[in-house]
Amino acid sequence: MAFAPSDRLKKLPPYLFAEFERKRAVLEKQGKDIVNLGIGDPDQAPPRLLLDTMTKHLNDEYIHQYSSSQGTEEFRGAVAGFMKKRYGIALENKEICMGIGSKELIAHMPLALTNPGDVVLCPEPGYPPYRSGTIFALAEPYVMPLSKKNGFLPDLDAIPADVAKRAKILYVNYPNNPTGATAGLDFYKKCVEFAKKWGCIVVSDEAYAELYY
Repeated sequence: MAFAPSDRLKKLPPYLFAEFERKRAVLEKQGKDIVNLGIGDPDQAPPRLLLDTMTKHLNDEYIHQYSSSQGTEEFRGAVAGFMKKRYGIALENKEICMGIGSKELIAHMPLALTNPGDVVLCPEPGYPPYRSGTIFALAEPYVMPLSKKNGFLPDLDAIPADVAKRAKILYVNYPNNPTGATAGLDFYKKCVEFAKKWGCIVVSDEAYAELYY
C-alpha cells in the first residue's frame, strides 16, 4: 500500500549534500579521484587533551543520563564567558539555549518565530536548512541572491516592501558558506536597521567564525 508524502514534503528541494554524495558515488565507480569539498566534515581528530578528558569521564554515571533541555549551568556559563571575551557581549545563562547542532536550531527557528504565510529571508546560495525549515513551518522563503558583484552580501534595499513587511526572520551567515566572504560592521548595522524598520529578527549563523588560516 502506497502512502503519498505531505504537501510540505513535496515542496522541499532535493537535499544538496545528498545530491553531492550521489554524484560523487557515480564518479568514484568510474575510477575518478574525488577531492570532497562538500559537507564540512573534519578529517582530523580532536585535540588529544579533549579526547583524554572525555575518556577519563566515560565511567561517570551522570553523563549517561539526559541533560537539561537548555544545557547545564556550567556549560551555559562557559558559553557566556566566551561571548563576553570574544565579542564583548554580556549574556545571562537563561539567555543561552543549547541544541544538538546548528542544523537543528536553524531548522526549528521558523517554527518558533513564524506563522503560515510569513516570510523568511534566505541567502542563496546558502545552508539548505534556511529554506527547508521555513517550508516545514509553512512560511515562505524569499531568496536573497549573493553574487560577486555585491561582495556576496544580500542587497537588503532590493527587497520589495510588500515582502519586507511580512518578513519575520533575516538569515545571514558570515564567514559565508559556500563563498568564504566576510561581512563588516557596517553590514551588520544595516541588518539591525532593516530588522527594526520591518519588525523581523536577525539570525546570524556564525558557524565558521572561529576558523583561521
